[in-house]
Amino acid sequence: MRLKDFTCKPYLIFLVLSLLVFCKLVHADFVFGVKKENEINKLLEQVNEDQLINELRMFVGQGKPNRMVGSTGHMSSFNYLKNLLEQHKGSSATVSVHQFTPDIDVAIKFYESDFEEKVARSYPVGSEIYNKWDKFTKGVVWNLRQLKGVSGKNIVWEKKGKDSSAKTLILGAHYDTIGYDKEGMVIVPNLEMEGADDNGTGVAILLSLIKLLNKIEISNSVKIIFFDFQELGLLGSIEYVKTLDRNSISSFLGVEMLGHDSKLYDKTKKNMNMKLYTRKLGTPGQIEDRVLANSFSKAGMVFNRKIKFDISETGHDFGDHFSFWNAGIPAIVFTQDMENDFNTKGNHTAADFVEAVNWKTFYNSFQFIAGSVIYHLL
Repeated sequence: MRLKDFTCKPYLIFLVLSLLVFCKLVHADFVFGVKKENEINKLLEQVNEDQLINELRMFVGQGKPNRMVGSTGHMSSFNYLKNLLEQHKGSSATVSVHQFTPDIDVAIKFYESDFEEKVARSYPVGSEIYNKWDKFTKGVVWNLRQLKGVSGKNIVWEKKGKDSSAKTLILGAHYDTIGYDKEGMVIVPNLEMEGADDNGTGVAILLSLIKLLNKIEISNSVKIIFFDFQELGLLGSIEYVKTLDRNSISSFLGVEMLGHDSKLYDKTKKNMNMKLYTRKLGTPGQIEDRVLANSFSKAGMVFNRKIKFDISETGHDFGDHFSFWNAGIPAIVFTQDMENDFNTKGNHTAADFVEAVNWKTFYNSFQFIAGSVIYHLL
């Protein structure tokens, strides 16, 4: 026997044993992954398309004539949500109300600054575009001043996970509405509108997700928040992030306007193409947003491949995720394609009603989002 033959044997034995161990680990991980996927799919099947649509109908039916802050419909919607969450909170969840005094001056500054930056710097005084948005801004400011003294109410559903050391995931959808006369560019407080797409769809998806989460144990803690005062300067989420311990929060997922999807009016002539927005490419925090978006996008595709949420790094900033960005918390928002297929006709008008919702897109969005969230919480 040659020396090299003798010295190779231990190496070969080690190599074979290492491969066996590796294969066993890969197999175990694969089996666990499939088992986890099957469990989540069975859970998702407990909410069918008709049930999700009914959840939407029930919610928007409470807020007549609309859910504008300070209206009777807004108060009815708040009471409905709070009572429903109390009924379905389960033994391991809690429901609370975060009542706040909205900083109206912050919202006024937001709209006036937005006008200065996006309109006044680019269009001459007296031009058609200048006059249009100047009238709009002044109208919003006037309405905001009428709301001084009106308190806001965010509703918080929370479930603790088994891992007390893990950070908390937050999801959010706003429940208020606002209606405009788009020809006159003025707010119409008594406009009859359901606000189905904006943002009844987000509310219904999160209500349905809560019902599923009540049925299982989770490892990571989660908060689901129904934000108030979103349509008037994001005031509900601005106030809420002030209450958070930044170090205890992993990230925020916004759920917004998931009922509009039109191949006819889509500039790309596609449907089932929604968006997942992060901060603008190159800005602080954008890398963390991108990692977050990748993780939830990949998980979502496991549970529904009929719909696609393309990751967009354009920094779309009107939504409650923006308040979390400003607080230094990684945040993304699941929503429609704002650049190519925005709900121009229906948004903030009487045309935003349940029958105008693309039900297939709405349901596929639910499965994609709910599946990915549950996957990350288990």
